This record gives sequence, structure tokens and C-alpha cells, in this order.
Amino acid sequence: MPHKRNPMRCEATVARAVLVARNMPVALDAMIQTHERDWIGDHLEWALVPEICIMCDGALSVTTRVLIGLQVYPEQKQRNLDRLGGLMLSEAVMMALAAKIGRQTAHDVVYECSIEAIEKTKSFRQTLAAHPIVKVKLSCAEIEQLLDPARYTGFAAYYVDQVISPQG
Repeated sequence: MPHKRNPMRCEATVARAVLVARNMPVALDAMIQTHERDWIGDHLEWALVPEICIMCDGALSVTTRVLIGLQVYPEQKQRNLDRLGGLMLSEAVMMALAAKIGRQTAHDVVYECSIEAIEKTKSFRQTLAAHPIVKVKLSCAEIEQLLDPARYTGFAAYYVDQVISPQG
């Protein structure tokens, strides 16, 4: 199909990762030592380490090409985030409610609101704000904050900083 963008490079990276991962049992076997360290582990490592290095280098090379050509469309990204009308962040709401009413009850309440939003084509915000338990436990401002994807990124920024920071 001429319009389709195939993720072949990403698939190649995953394939290389699988090839590296399949060597884990051999790497564990190489750790086993009999009396006074025989050379079995060394022979395994001599075959294993170069192969792993080659596969990792290939994966990094392909990933670099993917990232160099990566195009981000912020407007489309926002449309995708908005497509579910906040339902994507139901977990954030559930966790905030869980601290106040318990996890299982919070799960049931948020599930009920989610289903209502879907079945009645209402906004998730509306169903949350109208729910008798939610409206007592969370203000409209809190609901808005919980449904803001920019506030629900966890440790992503930390990990990105760790990856791109110069090591010294």
C-alpha cells in the first residue's frame, strides 16, 4: 500500500534484541564454574560476547537511523490524546481516588464512569464530576489536573535526562 509507512527498522531493532535475549541462558551457563574455574565459561563467553556486541551495535545503528528521521506532529499527537475524551487517564483518576476510598472501590467507581461516558457518549469529565462519590472526593480542578496528559508522565523525563546527560 503506497500510503503506508512500514516500521521495518523498528522491527529490525526488535529482532536484534530477541537475538541478544536468546543468549541469556548461555550467559547464565557461562557463570557456572566447576572446581578452580575451568575454561568452559571462557569458551562460551568468547562466542557469546562478540555476537551480543554485534547485535547491540546493529540495533543501535538502526535505532539511530529511526530517530534521525523521526517526525513529530504535535497537533496530531494532541488529537490522538483527546480522541478518548480523557478516558486514557482513567488510571490517574483511579489512583487519586484510591488514596481516599480504597483501590477496589476506586476501580469500580472509575469503571462505572468510564462505561457511562462510552455508552452515553458523554465526556469522561462530566461523568466523573456527576458521580456522587467522585464529586465529594475530587474537585473539578483536581479532575482537570488528573485528566491532563502532560501531568501523567511518571519518570519519563528523569529517564530521558539520564540517557542524554553526558557521563563524567
